[in-house]
Amino acid sequence: MEHNKRDDSLDYSEKKMRAWLENSPVCTKIVDLDFNLQYMSSAGIKSLHINDITPFYGKPYPFDFYPESFRDVMSENMEKAAKTGEVSTQEASVINIDGNVLWFHSTIVPVNNEEGHLDHLLIVSADITSRKKAEGELVAINRSLEQRVAERTEELKKKNVELSKENVERKKAEIEIKQLNESLEQRVAERTAKLSRTNRELRKAQVQIEDSRQEYTDLYDFAPVGYITLDKEGLVLKANLTIGKMLSTGPNMILNSLFNRHIDRDYQDVFYIHLRKLFEGEEPLTCEVRLCRRNDTKFYAVLDSILVKDPGGNNVCRTSITDITKRKQAEEQLKESRQKYTDLYDFAPTGLLALDDKGVILEANRTVVKMLSIKQPHLLIKSLLHNYIDMAYQDIFYLHLREIFEGKETAVCELVFRNKLHARLDSVIGQHSGSNNICRTSITDITGIEG
Repeated sequence: MEHNKRDDSLDYSEKKMRAWLENSPVCTKIVDLDFNLQYMSSAGIKSLHINDITPFYGKPYPFDFYPESFRDVMSENMEKAAKTGEVSTQEASVINIDGNVLWFHSTIVPVNNEEGHLDHLLIVSADITSRKKAEGELVAINRSLEQRVAERTEELKKKNVELSKENVERKKAEIEIKQLNESLEQRVAERTAKLSRTNRELRKAQVQIEDSRQEYTDLYDFAPVGYITLDKEGLVLKANLTIGKMLSTGPNMILNSLFNRHIDRDYQDVFYIHLRKLFEGEEPLTCEVRLCRRNDTKFYAVLDSILVKDPGGNNVCRTSITDITKRKQAEEQLKESRQKYTDLYDFAPTGLLALDDKGVILEANRTVVKMLSIKQPHLLIKSLLHNYIDMAYQDIFYLHLREIFEGKETAVCELVFRNKLHARLDSVIGQHSGSNNICRTSITDITGIEG
Protein backbone atom coordinates (compact mmCIF):
# COMPACT_ATOMS: atom_id res chain seq x y z
CA MET A 1 0.00 0.00 0.00
CA GLU A 2 2.85 2.39 0.89
CA HIS A 3 4.43 1.62 -2.46
CA ASN A 4 1.14 2.48 -4.24
CA LYS A 5 0.89 5.74 -2.36
CA ARG A 6 4.39 6.69 -3.42
CA ASP A 7 3.57 5.79 -7.02
CA ASP A 8 0.41 7.88 -6.89
CA SER A 9 2.30 10.83 -5.39
CA LEU A 10 4.93 10.63 -8.12
CA ASP A 11 2.22 10.38 -10.76
CA TYR A 12 0.45 13.43 -9.35
CA SER A 13 3.73 15.37 -9.40
CA GLU A 14 4.34 14.39 -12.99
CA LYS A 15 0.90 15.62 -14.03
CA LYS A 16 1.36 18.86 -12.19
CA MET A 17 4.78 19.35 -13.73
CA ARG A 18 3.32 18.81 -17.20
CA ALA A 19 0.62 21.42 -16.57
CA TRP A 20 3.31 23.96 -15.69
CA LEU A 21 5.54 22.97 -18.63
CA GLU A 22 2.72 23.70 -21.07
CA ASN A 23 2.82 27.35 -19.93
CA SER A 24 6.61 27.66 -19.43
CA PRO A 25 8.71 29.86 -21.80
CA VAL A 26 11.33 27.08 -21.81
CA CYS A 27 11.03 24.25 -24.37
CA THR A 28 11.04 20.85 -22.61
CA LYS A 29 11.25 17.54 -24.49
CA ILE A 30 11.13 13.91 -23.42
CA VAL A 31 13.07 11.40 -25.57
CA ASP A 32 12.92 7.64 -25.05
CA LEU A 33 15.99 5.37 -25.06
CA ASP A 34 15.67 4.89 -28.85
CA PHE A 35 15.92 8.68 -29.13
CA ASN A 36 12.30 9.00 -30.31
CA LEU A 37 10.38 12.09 -29.25
CA GLN A 38 7.65 11.38 -26.68
CA TYR A 39 6.75 14.91 -25.58
CA MET A 40 7.44 18.56 -26.41
CA SER A 41 6.06 21.50 -24.41
CA SER A 42 4.10 24.38 -25.96
CA ALA A 43 7.09 26.77 -25.94
CA GLY A 44 9.03 24.57 -28.39
CA ILE A 45 5.99 23.94 -30.60
CA LYS A 46 5.33 27.67 -30.91
CA SER A 47 9.01 28.55 -31.55
CA LEU A 48 9.24 25.96 -34.36
CA HIS A 49 5.85 27.07 -35.80
CA ILE A 50 4.56 23.48 -35.74
CA ASN A 51 0.77 23.43 -36.13
CA ASP A 52 0.36 19.82 -34.94
CA ILE A 53 3.13 18.12 -32.92
CA THR A 54 1.31 14.76 -32.84
CA PRO A 55 2.89 13.35 -36.09
CA PHE A 56 6.37 13.98 -34.62
CA TYR A 57 5.71 11.87 -31.48
CA GLY A 58 7.36 8.49 -31.66
CA LYS A 59 9.68 9.76 -34.47
CA PRO A 60 13.50 10.20 -34.19
CA TYR A 61 14.81 13.31 -32.53
CA PRO A 62 16.41 15.66 -33.63
CA PHE A 63 13.94 16.43 -36.45
CA ASP A 64 14.90 15.93 -40.10
CA PHE A 65 14.43 19.65 -40.90
CA TYR A 66 17.12 20.61 -38.35
CA PRO A 67 20.58 21.40 -39.81
CA GLU A 68 22.92 18.41 -40.04
CA SER A 69 25.41 20.15 -37.75
CA PHE A 70 22.82 20.43 -34.99
CA ARG A 71 21.61 16.86 -35.45
CA ASP A 72 25.15 15.45 -35.27
CA VAL A 73 26.06 17.33 -32.08
CA MET A 74 22.70 16.63 -30.38
CA SER A 75 22.82 12.93 -31.29
CA GLU A 76 26.37 12.68 -29.91
CA ASN A 77 25.37 14.41 -26.66
CA MET A 78 22.26 12.23 -26.23
CA GLU A 79 24.32 9.09 -26.73
CA LYS A 80 26.89 10.38 -24.25
CA ALA A 81 24.21 11.16 -21.64
CA ALA A 82 22.58 7.77 -22.14
CA LYS A 83 25.89 5.91 -21.77
CA THR A 84 27.51 7.89 -18.95
CA GLY A 85 24.41 9.07 -17.06
CA GLU A 86 25.96 12.55 -16.97
CA VAL A 87 24.24 15.82 -17.80
CA SER A 88 25.55 17.47 -20.96
CA THR A 89 24.91 20.83 -22.61
CA GLN A 90 25.23 22.40 -26.01
CA GLU A 91 24.49 25.58 -27.89
CA ALA A 92 23.51 25.30 -31.54
CA SER A 93 21.14 26.71 -34.13
CA VAL A 94 18.08 25.09 -35.69
CA ILE A 95 15.63 26.07 -38.41
CA ASN A 96 11.90 26.17 -37.70
CA ILE A 97 9.14 25.13 -40.11
CA ASP A 98 9.16 28.61 -41.74
CA GLY A 99 12.93 28.52 -42.33
CA ASN A 100 13.85 30.96 -39.57
CA VAL A 101 17.09 30.37 -37.66
CA LEU A 102 16.74 29.89 -33.90
CA TRP A 103 19.51 29.36 -31.32
CA PHE A 104 18.97 27.16 -28.27
CA HIS A 105 20.99 26.35 -25.18
CA SER A 106 20.08 22.73 -24.50
CA THR A 107 20.64 20.66 -21.35
CA ILE A 108 20.37 16.89 -21.78
CA VAL A 109 19.46 15.21 -18.49
CA PRO A 110 19.36 11.39 -18.07
CA VAL A 111 16.31 10.37 -15.96
CA ASN A 112 16.36 7.06 -14.09
CA ASN A 113 13.42 4.96 -12.95
CA GLU A 114 12.88 3.71 -9.40
CA GLU A 115 15.25 0.80 -9.96
CA GLY A 116 18.03 3.21 -10.86
CA HIS A 117 18.02 2.28 -14.54
CA LEU A 118 17.90 4.88 -17.27
CA ASP A 119 14.26 5.53 -18.25
CA HIS A 120 14.41 8.47 -20.67
CA LEU A 121 16.22 11.70 -21.52
CA LEU A 122 14.87 15.13 -20.53
CA ILE A 123 16.03 17.91 -22.88
CA VAL A 124 15.46 21.48 -21.65
CA SER A 125 16.14 24.12 -24.31
CA ALA A 126 16.23 27.85 -23.61
CA ASP A 127 15.85 30.18 -26.58
CA ILE A 128 19.14 32.20 -26.80
CA THR A 129 18.50 33.65 -30.24
CA SER A 130 18.55 37.18 -28.81
CA ARG A 131 21.86 36.55 -27.07
CA LYS A 132 23.41 35.05 -30.20
CA LYS A 133 22.15 38.00 -32.19
CA ALA A 134 23.83 40.31 -29.68
CA GLU A 135 27.08 38.35 -29.95
CA GLY A 136 26.85 38.56 -33.73
CA GLU A 137 26.37 42.30 -33.49
CA LEU A 138 29.46 42.51 -31.26
CA VAL A 139 31.49 40.54 -33.79
CA ALA A 140 30.25 42.79 -36.60
CA ILE A 141 31.17 45.87 -34.57
CA ASN A 142 34.67 44.47 -33.94
CA ARG A 143 35.13 43.73 -37.61
CA SER A 144 33.85 47.16 -38.52
CA LEU A 145 36.24 48.68 -35.99
CA GLU A 146 39.17 46.70 -37.31
CA GLN A 147 38.32 47.73 -40.83
CA ARG A 148 38.04 51.38 -39.87
CA VAL A 149 41.35 51.23 -37.97
CA ALA A 150 43.02 49.67 -41.01
CA GLU A 151 41.57 52.28 -43.30
CA ARG A 152 42.58 55.05 -40.94
CA THR A 153 46.13 53.69 -40.64
CA GLU A 154 46.47 53.58 -44.43
CA GLU A 155 45.13 57.07 -44.63
CA LEU A 156 47.68 58.25 -42.07
CA LYS A 157 50.52 56.69 -44.07
CA LYS A 158 49.41 58.47 -47.21
CA LYS A 159 49.03 61.77 -45.43
CA ASN A 160 52.47 61.38 -43.82
CA VAL A 161 53.94 61.05 -47.27
CA GLU A 162 51.80 63.77 -48.80
CA LEU A 163 51.53 66.38 -46.04
CA SER A 164 54.23 65.39 -43.49
CA LYS A 165 51.66 65.70 -40.77
CA GLU A 166 52.08 62.26 -39.30
CA ASN A 167 51.78 63.33 -35.70
CA VAL A 168 48.62 65.35 -36.22
CA GLU A 169 46.85 62.66 -38.19
CA ARG A 170 47.95 59.91 -35.78
CA LYS A 171 46.57 61.92 -32.87
CA LYS A 172 43.26 62.27 -34.63
CA ALA A 173 43.15 58.56 -35.35
CA GLU A 174 43.94 57.75 -31.71
CA ILE A 175 41.13 60.00 -30.53
CA GLU A 176 38.63 58.37 -32.91
CA ILE A 177 39.78 54.88 -31.88
CA LYS A 178 39.36 55.79 -28.22
CA GLN A 179 35.87 57.01 -28.88
CA LEU A 180 35.03 53.82 -30.75
CA ASN A 181 36.43 51.71 -27.91
CA GLU A 182 34.39 53.63 -25.37
CA SER A 183 31.29 53.15 -27.49
CA LEU A 184 32.05 49.45 -27.84
CA GLU A 185 32.63 49.05 -24.11
CA GLN A 186 29.33 50.79 -23.38
CA ARG A 187 27.44 48.48 -25.74
CA VAL A 188 29.15 45.41 -24.24
CA ALA A 189 28.15 46.61 -20.76
CA GLU A 190 24.54 47.06 -21.89
CA ARG A 191 24.46 43.58 -23.43
CA THR A 192 26.01 42.10 -20.30
CA ALA A 193 23.37 43.76 -18.13
CA LYS A 194 20.64 42.40 -20.40
CA LEU A 195 22.04 38.87 -20.14
CA SER A 196 22.18 39.23 -16.35
CA ARG A 197 18.50 40.18 -16.29
CA THR A 198 17.70 37.15 -18.43
CA ASN A 199 19.53 34.87 -16.02
CA ARG A 200 17.61 36.35 -13.08
CA GLU A 201 14.35 35.74 -14.93
CA LEU A 202 15.34 32.12 -15.54
CA ARG A 203 16.04 31.62 -11.84
CA LYS A 204 12.72 33.25 -11.01
CA ALA A 205 10.97 30.89 -13.46
CA GLN A 206 12.51 27.93 -11.62
CA VAL A 207 10.98 29.14 -8.37
CA GLN A 208 7.64 29.62 -10.09
CA ILE A 209 7.78 26.00 -11.27
CA GLU A 210 7.91 24.81 -7.67
CA ASP A 211 5.11 27.18 -6.64
CA SER A 212 2.94 26.04 -9.56
CA ARG A 213 3.48 22.42 -8.64
CA GLN A 214 2.10 23.01 -5.14
CA GLU A 215 -0.73 25.14 -6.49
CA TYR A 216 -1.74 22.38 -8.90
CA THR A 217 -1.86 19.90 -6.04
CA ASP A 218 -4.17 22.19 -4.06
CA LEU A 219 -6.39 22.87 -7.09
CA TYR A 220 -6.72 19.15 -7.87
CA ASP A 221 -7.38 17.88 -4.37
CA PHE A 222 -9.63 20.72 -3.19
CA ALA A 223 -11.56 21.36 -6.43
CA PRO A 224 -15.35 21.80 -6.02
CA VAL A 225 -15.91 18.74 -8.23
CA GLY A 226 -14.58 15.20 -8.00
CA TYR A 227 -11.79 14.04 -10.31
CA ILE A 228 -10.97 10.42 -11.13
CA THR A 229 -8.86 8.61 -13.72
CA LEU A 230 -10.12 5.24 -15.00
CA ASP A 231 -8.74 2.50 -17.22
CA LYS A 232 -10.78 0.77 -19.92
CA GLU A 233 -12.36 -1.59 -17.37
CA GLY A 234 -13.45 1.24 -15.07
CA LEU A 235 -10.69 0.68 -12.51
CA VAL A 236 -9.92 3.85 -10.52
CA LEU A 237 -6.27 4.80 -11.08
CA LYS A 238 -6.39 8.24 -9.44
CA ALA A 239 -8.87 10.21 -7.32
CA ASN A 240 -8.90 13.58 -5.59
CA LEU A 241 -10.05 14.35 -2.04
CA THR A 242 -13.35 15.83 -3.24
CA ILE A 243 -14.69 12.58 -4.73
CA GLY A 244 -13.83 10.86 -1.45
CA LYS A 245 -15.97 13.37 0.44
CA MET A 246 -18.79 13.09 -2.11
CA LEU A 247 -18.92 9.31 -1.56
CA SER A 248 -18.42 9.64 2.22
CA THR A 249 -15.13 7.77 2.05
CA GLY A 250 -11.44 8.47 1.52
CA PRO A 251 -9.74 8.58 -1.92
CA ASN A 252 -7.51 5.66 -0.90
CA MET A 253 -10.62 3.51 -0.46
CA ILE A 254 -11.59 4.25 -4.07
CA LEU A 255 -8.20 3.65 -5.69
CA ASN A 256 -7.63 0.33 -7.47
CA SER A 257 -11.33 -0.55 -7.27
CA LEU A 258 -14.01 -0.62 -9.98
CA PHE A 259 -15.90 2.65 -9.99
CA ASN A 260 -19.20 1.01 -10.95
CA ARG A 261 -19.54 -0.31 -7.39
CA HIS A 262 -20.34 3.30 -6.41
CA ILE A 263 -23.06 3.61 -9.10
CA ASP A 264 -26.72 2.82 -8.47
CA ARG A 265 -27.82 -0.47 -10.02
CA ASP A 266 -30.35 1.29 -12.31
CA TYR A 267 -27.52 3.34 -13.88
CA GLN A 268 -24.90 0.60 -14.36
CA ASP A 269 -25.72 0.27 -18.08
CA VAL A 270 -25.52 4.05 -18.57
CA PHE A 271 -22.02 4.10 -17.12
CA TYR A 272 -20.90 1.02 -19.04
CA ILE A 273 -22.06 2.50 -22.39
CA HIS A 274 -20.49 5.87 -21.50
CA LEU A 275 -17.09 4.26 -20.84
CA ARG A 276 -17.22 1.96 -23.85
CA LYS A 277 -18.11 4.77 -26.30
CA LEU A 278 -15.37 6.98 -24.89
CA PHE A 279 -12.65 4.38 -25.50
CA GLU A 280 -14.07 3.55 -28.94
CA GLY A 281 -14.57 7.09 -30.22
CA GLU A 282 -12.06 9.21 -28.25
CA GLU A 283 -14.55 12.12 -28.19
CA PRO A 284 -15.44 13.86 -24.89
CA LEU A 285 -18.69 12.44 -23.46
CA THR A 286 -21.18 13.36 -20.73
CA CYS A 287 -23.74 11.26 -18.88
CA GLU A 288 -25.92 11.47 -15.76
CA VAL A 289 -25.89 8.73 -13.13
CA ARG A 290 -26.99 8.18 -9.54
CA LEU A 291 -24.12 7.51 -7.12
CA CYS A 292 -24.25 5.68 -3.79
CA ARG A 293 -22.48 6.99 -0.71
CA ARG A 294 -20.93 4.73 1.86
CA ASN A 295 -23.82 5.55 4.24
CA ASP A 296 -26.31 4.18 1.64
CA THR A 297 -27.64 7.64 0.66
CA LYS A 298 -27.72 8.47 -3.05
CA PHE A 299 -27.24 11.55 -5.20
CA TYR A 300 -27.35 12.48 -8.88
CA ALA A 301 -24.14 13.44 -10.67
CA VAL A 302 -22.92 14.46 -14.13
CA LEU A 303 -19.85 12.62 -15.47
CA ASP A 304 -17.79 14.62 -17.99
CA SER A 305 -15.08 12.41 -19.50
CA ILE A 306 -12.20 12.79 -21.93
CA LEU A 307 -9.67 10.29 -23.26
CA VAL A 308 -5.98 11.05 -22.61
CA LYS A 309 -2.65 9.26 -22.75
CA ASP A 310 -0.87 8.25 -19.57
CA PRO A 311 2.95 8.51 -19.35
CA GLY A 312 3.21 5.00 -20.76
CA GLY A 313 1.18 5.93 -23.85
CA ASN A 314 -1.93 4.02 -22.77
CA ASN A 315 -5.44 5.47 -23.13
CA VAL A 316 -7.09 6.41 -19.84
CA CYS A 317 -10.38 8.11 -19.01
CA ARG A 318 -10.18 11.36 -17.05
CA THR A 319 -13.58 12.22 -15.52
CA SER A 320 -14.97 15.14 -13.54
CA ILE A 321 -17.95 14.40 -11.27
CA THR A 322 -20.45 17.17 -10.43
CA ASP A 323 -23.26 16.77 -7.86
CA ILE A 324 -26.53 17.85 -9.58
CA THR A 325 -28.95 16.74 -6.86
CA LYS A 326 -30.24 20.29 -6.31
CA ARG A 327 -30.74 20.75 -10.04
CA LYS A 328 -32.70 17.50 -10.23
CA GLN A 329 -34.87 18.60 -7.32
CA ALA A 330 -35.49 21.96 -9.03
CA GLU A 331 -36.45 20.17 -12.26
CA GLU A 332 -38.98 18.04 -10.39
CA GLN A 333 -40.43 21.12 -8.68
CA LEU A 334 -40.64 22.91 -12.03
CA LYS A 335 -42.37 19.89 -13.57
CA GLU A 336 -44.92 19.84 -10.75
CA SER A 337 -45.46 23.60 -11.08
CA ARG A 338 -46.04 23.32 -14.83
CA GLN A 339 -48.53 20.51 -14.30
CA LYS A 340 -50.44 22.60 -11.75
CA TYR A 341 -50.52 25.54 -14.18
CA THR A 342 -51.73 23.25 -16.97
CA ASP A 343 -54.49 21.86 -14.79
CA LEU A 344 -55.59 25.34 -13.68
CA TYR A 345 -55.57 26.54 -17.29
CA ASP A 346 -57.36 23.56 -18.84
CA PHE A 347 -60.06 23.22 -16.17
CA ALA A 348 -60.76 26.91 -15.52
CA PRO A 349 -64.50 27.72 -15.23
CA THR A 350 -64.21 30.17 -18.15
CA GLY A 351 -62.89 29.55 -21.63
CA LEU A 352 -59.35 30.87 -22.16
CA LEU A 353 -57.74 31.38 -25.53
CA ALA A 354 -55.11 33.42 -27.38
CA LEU A 355 -55.72 35.06 -30.77
CA ASP A 356 -53.52 36.83 -33.29
CA ASP A 357 -54.61 40.07 -35.02
CA LYS A 358 -56.49 38.03 -37.69
CA GLY A 359 -58.55 36.17 -35.14
CA VAL A 360 -56.62 32.90 -35.57
CA ILE A 361 -56.73 30.70 -32.45
CA LEU A 362 -53.16 30.15 -31.16
CA GLU A 363 -54.07 28.30 -27.96
CA ALA A 364 -57.23 27.33 -26.05
CA ASN A 365 -58.12 25.42 -22.90
CA ARG A 366 -60.48 22.47 -22.62
CA THR A 367 -63.31 24.69 -21.36
CA VAL A 368 -63.41 26.45 -24.76
CA VAL A 369 -63.80 23.09 -26.50
CA LYS A 370 -66.68 22.19 -24.19
CA MET A 371 -68.42 25.63 -24.38
CA LEU A 372 -68.31 25.73 -28.20
CA SER A 373 -69.40 22.07 -28.54
CA ILE A 374 -66.35 21.28 -30.68
CA LYS A 375 -66.30 17.61 -31.64
CA GLN A 376 -62.78 17.62 -33.15
CA PRO A 377 -60.61 19.56 -30.67
CA HIS A 378 -57.43 18.99 -32.67
CA LEU A 379 -58.86 21.21 -35.46
CA LEU A 380 -59.43 24.14 -33.09
CA ILE A 381 -55.85 25.48 -32.97
CA LYS A 382 -54.89 27.61 -36.00
CA SER A 383 -58.55 27.96 -37.03
CA LEU A 384 -60.39 31.32 -37.14
CA LEU A 385 -62.60 32.04 -34.12
CA HIS A 386 -65.24 33.67 -36.33
CA ASN A 387 -65.97 30.20 -37.76
CA TYR A 388 -67.68 29.47 -34.43
CA ILE A 389 -69.45 32.89 -34.06
CA ASP A 390 -72.99 33.58 -35.25
CA MET A 391 -72.92 35.57 -38.53
CA ALA A 392 -74.86 38.42 -36.96
CA TYR A 393 -72.11 38.97 -34.34
CA GLN A 394 -68.98 38.63 -36.45
CA ASP A 395 -68.62 42.40 -37.04
CA ILE A 396 -68.85 42.93 -33.25
CA PHE A 397 -66.06 40.40 -32.75
CA TYR A 398 -63.70 42.03 -35.30
CA LEU A 399 -64.34 45.50 -33.85
CA HIS A 400 -63.53 44.06 -30.44
CA LEU A 401 -60.30 42.48 -31.81
CA ARG A 402 -59.24 45.70 -33.57
CA GLU A 403 -59.64 47.74 -30.37
CA ILE A 404 -57.18 45.47 -28.58
CA PHE A 405 -54.50 45.51 -31.29
CA GLU A 406 -54.84 49.29 -31.78
CA GLY A 407 -53.76 49.91 -28.19
CA LYS A 408 -56.82 49.68 -25.95
CA GLU A 409 -55.80 48.13 -22.63
CA THR A 410 -58.96 46.04 -22.20
CA ALA A 411 -62.05 45.39 -24.29
CA VAL A 412 -65.41 43.71 -23.53
CA CYS A 413 -68.17 42.56 -25.87
CA GLU A 414 -71.13 40.20 -25.88
CA LEU A 415 -71.95 37.88 -28.77
CA VAL A 416 -73.63 34.61 -29.67
CA PHE A 417 -71.81 31.56 -30.99
CA ARG A 418 -73.24 29.22 -33.58
CA ASN A 419 -74.05 26.63 -30.91
CA LYS A 420 -76.42 29.29 -29.39
CA LEU A 421 -74.00 30.06 -26.53
CA HIS A 422 -74.49 33.64 -25.37
CA ALA A 423 -71.12 34.77 -23.99
CA ARG A 424 -69.11 37.78 -22.81
CA LEU A 425 -65.56 38.22 -24.17
CA ASP A 426 -62.99 39.98 -21.91
CA SER A 427 -59.71 40.68 -23.75
CA VAL A 428 -56.28 42.18 -23.00
CA ILE A 429 -53.09 42.47 -25.04
CA GLY A 430 -50.31 39.98 -24.27
CA GLN A 431 -47.25 38.29 -25.77
CA HIS A 432 -46.70 34.91 -27.38
CA SER A 433 -43.51 33.14 -28.52
CA GLY A 434 -41.14 35.94 -27.64
CA SER A 435 -42.21 39.45 -28.64
CA ASN A 436 -45.30 38.95 -30.86
CA ASN A 437 -48.42 40.69 -29.50
CA ILE A 438 -51.52 38.52 -29.03
CA CYS A 439 -55.03 38.99 -27.71
CA ARG A 440 -55.71 36.99 -24.54
CA THR A 441 -59.45 36.42 -24.19
CA SER A 442 -61.71 34.83 -21.60
CA ILE A 443 -65.15 33.54 -22.60
CA THR A 444 -67.89 33.66 -19.92
CA ASP A 445 -71.21 31.90 -20.46
CA ILE A 446 -74.02 34.45 -19.82
CA THR A 447 -76.79 32.49 -21.50
CA GLY A 448 -78.84 32.25 -18.37
CA ILE A 449 -78.42 35.91 -17.24
CA GLU A 450 -79.33 37.88 -20.36
CA GLY A 451 -80.88 41.42 -20.02
